[in-house]
Amino acid sequence: MWSFYLGKPYAKKTIEYISHVYDDMYEYEDEKPIFASKVKLKDLPLRKNRKCYYLFDFGDEWWHEIRYLGEEQALPGKRYPKILEKHGESPPQYPDE
Repeated sequence: MWSFYLGKPYAKKTIEYISHVYDDMYEYEDEKPIFASKVKLKDLPLRKNRKCYYLFDFGDEWWHEIRYLGEEQALPGKRYPKILEKHGESPPQYPDE
């Protein structure tokens, strides 16, 4: 399970795009998840240099800060999406006990 947040996670005006939902996940009826699979990247309210957040694995809570840098024409023969910068080593997801 994962979510993308446009704005600070859990803040009032933050928009959350979620991978899927369980029946008991949302405490209040007015909380309506937006399924990421139903949204196209071109339709998101992205602004240059705006930070957004990615939460991977709701149990382990691996948070990632992402900054939208803008759009460029895709180059033929290149793979996308592309990581431009990272800090530190990636931890193993499920290390041996």
